[in-house]
Amino acid sequence: MNKDRIEADAGTICHLLAFNGELSVTDLRKYSDIPATFLFLALGWLLRDDKIRFIETKGAVYVVLHG
Repeated sequence: MNKDRIEADAGTICHLLAFNGELSVTDLRKYSDIPATFLFLALGWLLRDDKIRFIETKGAVYVVLHG
């Protein structure tokens, strides 16, 4: 695993969220085609940088851009 891959995947996630609004983690996996390990690493990257936030609704976890 490398930093460049995680950063690129984080960019893909940001683009998907900017276009679609909030998405469930399941939908992010489906629309991005990012393997689960890299998806969660990229989500952690974005959360650490305060670019996303999580919302739990009806048993599902959604991701939205912060700000």
